[in-house]
Amino acid sequence: MKEFLIATTRSSLEEYQNKIDAENVVRFGIIFIFLFIVLYFSLALRRKNGVKNNRTSRYDRLLNSPDLNTNNYGLHNKRLEIHGRSKYSGTTFYVGAKGGVYYISYRGTKVY
Repeated sequence: MKEFLIATTRSSLEEYQNKIDAENVVRFGIIFIFLFIVLYFSLALRRKNGVKNNRTSRYDRLLNSPDLNTNNYGLHNKRLEIHGRSKYSGTTFYVGAKGGVYYISYRGTKVY
């Protein structure tokens, strides 16, 4: 009985090793190279057509529109420098005549 199990196990292992031959490796290599070429050309076309990164275009849109709310403090400071006002965390801040930054409270007074 033991000899039968050992013989069966060896023949299964030999079958598996025989399946990995040069023809299968070549097929896998050709498929891999084809997929790599398709990916490379698709990325090249995206660059050629000017497709921008979504994050960059969103940042530019927020930078150019000071009325859109942001929680990014660096972006808030840049918008204050460029436009003189910026909406940060739901509050609109303004740059005063002397360069101070203020917001208008609910009572209508300037808070520096």
